[in-house]
Amino acid sequence: PQKHVIRAFVRPSTFRLPKDTSKPILMIGPGTGVAPMRALLHERRYQAVNEKKQVGANVLYFGCKKQSWDYLYQEEMEQFQKDGTLTALHLAFSREQAEKV
Repeated sequence: PQKHVIRAFVRPSTFRLPKDTSKPILMIGPGTGVAPMRALLHERRYQAVNEKKQVGANVLYFGCKKQSWDYLYQEEMEQFQKDGTLTALHLAFSREQAEKV
């Protein structure tokens, strides 16, 4: 069997929610880099539903090339909107038309 070497490094996350849960958060998720924002939204939902805390507005700007290819978390984002976790969702898809935007 062949052996492969994979180099990797781990560093501490810098994503943090405000200590005051009533403060709003603005998130910008380019492409599939939206995964950390998903975690923040899950935590905000937990704070509101399970801990009964007052949670501030949660606004997400998300962009990718094509909605059908790259918007991997569409259903989850729609559910966040429906249950009130995600206050506003702003989307941009750069390859949805004939000309590149």
